[in-house]
Amino acid sequence: MITRPLDLSSKLRPPPRGFDVLFYVNVTLLGLFFALFGSSSVLSPGVALDSSDFEMPSALGAIEGGMRNAVVIRVVNPGMIATDDGKKNYAELAVWLRREAEIANPARLLVITDERLPVEEILRISNLAKAAGFAEVNLAAESQSSPPGEGR
Repeated sequence: MITRPLDLSSKLRPPPRGFDVLFYVNVTLLGLFFALFGSSSVLSPGVALDSSDFEMPSALGAIEGGMRNAVVIRVVNPGMIATDDGKKNYAELAVWLRREAEIANPARLLVITDERLPVEEILRISNLAKAAGFAEVNLAAESQSSPPGEGR
């Protein structure tokens, strides 16, 4: 800024010196705010099930015995259950299942899992669903072309 012809620099206030610390306080508070209130789903909004290591269980007659299910959940890892309303843990899932069982007609639950998920986890989810009021709990499976152990 040119101030020499009118001697404007003598009429200006000197810059404040005590506000350097305020900048660092603001940056620290912003960082703390985002750390405490930031959503983890902003950076990872979905569950990737199309990865190369995901294998759906297979069973003979899976297609022929198929039926329409009212409620679907996906279990990727133990304790990580994806519903239509987002990721749930077991306590949240129990409440969510009770609410969905009242709405669903018919009250059938379809559980989509990886074949490496422990059976204990599937049974735990099945017990939660039965306690919530679901009449049936189905496990998703692909059709198998031959009986287990033949031609594999």
